[in-house]
Amino acid sequence: MAKTMCTICTATKAAADMFNSGGCSHSVCTDCISNHVVAKLEDNAANLKCPAPYCEAALAPERCNSFLPKQVLECWGNALCEAMTKELAERMSWKKCPHCKIYVEKTEGCSHIICMCTFEFCYSCGGGWNSNHACPQ
Repeated sequence: MAKTMCTICTATKAAADMFNSGGCSHSVCTDCISNHVVAKLEDNAANLKCPAPYCEAALAPERCNSFLPKQVLECWGNALCEAMTKELAERMSWKKCPHCKIYVEKTEGCSHIICMCTFEFCYSCGGGWNSNHACPQ
């Protein structure tokens, strides 16, 4: 049975216990990849890279289905969704409701926003809205 050395922990393992991202030539054991994914998710990262030093190859959740626990895969999927939503919100200049933190898009009209949570705020400055609101912006 062919054995391969893990780039990270240097253990020699069976090919069935090794992982390759498909985007680089590094062979990393599934234990090291699992630990790497969990650690990065705990650091609030979503777009994960190969754990080999200086490697920028992306890791994809679907390539890790066979060995990552379902809970970790779900957490990673949620983190990716949040990261994509945040990137889209920044690109589209959406604002967050100061009360419930949901993204709000103003397409027309004045800056007075009534959020789904019923909180009223100024889209321009983010301040709470009242009858004599004077936006500093």
